[in-house]
Amino acid sequence: MIKSAQPKKIARTASTLTLMCIALIFMDALYCLTMRQVWANKASDNHSRIAFFDYIRPFVIVLTIISIILKLGLVSLLYRLSISEPEDHMSARDLELARLRDQNRLEKSRQDRTRLI
Repeated sequence: MIKSAQPKKIARTASTLTLMCIALIFMDALYCLTMRQVWANKASDNHSRIAFFDYIRPFVIVLTIISIILKLGLVSLLYRLSISEPEDHMSARDLELARLRDQNRLEKSRQDRTRLI
């Protein structure tokens, strides 16, 4: 993990990306429903000379459904990242350093209190 990455910024970015993915899922679902209805009626006078063009419509719908499924997986991963604790992003070394810093601060505050007394 990048040393300069801050857990709060990671969580904020994950939340933003989650919202964007949700919006894209909604737009993909709307596109899929709309185009399925539009492409359901095949005009008889627009017969294609190339057979592959007859299969483009279902292919695009399948790709849209695959896109929706992948984005749902991405949303679940981003959600987990956005709600996780900062300690989840830290390595064991970073956690140990943070613990030592907290101990040093505690000892300093105790020493300051004893000086005041």
